[in-house]
Amino acid sequence: RLGLLCKVVDLTTQCVGHKKAQNELLRVSCWLRYGDWKIALCRSTLTDSLATDVLLSYKRATDADVPNNYRAWHSWALINFRLAEQIRGNDKSSSSVTKSSTIVRSHVIAAVKGFVRAISVGTKRWSA
Repeated sequence: RLGLLCKVVDLTTQCVGHKKAQNELLRVSCWLRYGDWKIALCRSTLTDSLATDVLLSYKRATDADVPNNYRAWHSWALINFRLAEQIRGNDKSSSSVTKSSTIVRSHVIAAVKGFVRAISVGTKRWSA
């Protein structure tokens, strides 16, 4: 249901030109809530399809044109960090280390960039 709500919000933001800031905030809120909801569904490890859904929802939240989008960037960084840890933990039992090390590296880079962006946005919020 929440996924459909996010699609409706995306559609309305394309159709309605006024109150863009409020629409963007609503979009970010929906995509973040959708990602949080998907994470809450999993017990311990994220499946590939669930991880893709969460990554896409958080990425859409970071792509929105909203100033001080700390929570979106922080959530994006955390999910990438969690996926890097999960893949690395699975590496010990698998034989395809080179392929998974490339994937882990890309998640770690995305996590670091996300944390730096979240910190940057967070400090701008408190500076005068």
